[in-house]
Amino acid sequence: NTTVTKLAMAWALKNDNTTVIIVGGRNAKQLKPTFECLDVVEKLTDEVMKDIEKILENKPVRDEKVYGSFGRFVRNFRKISKL
Repeated sequence: NTTVTKLAMAWALKNDNTTVIIVGGRNAKQLKPTFECLDVVEKLTDEVMKDIEKILENKPVRDEKVYGSFGRFVRNFRKISKL
């Protein structure tokens, strides 16, 4: 039970290929739903992520020719815990 927006934000947070997520709003009230996506992140297990990527057929692939290992580090937000 979530919104498409929260699911998209949570998916982007857990995706190792995401470098940055830019959010915005005119006021704090508009940002509240954005930060509520952190509740969804906890529910996106590796299995759920694979299911989403299979359904959408859009699993990102890292292009080693572009990125290589220069300036790139591996981070794993799949282990985010609630603040």
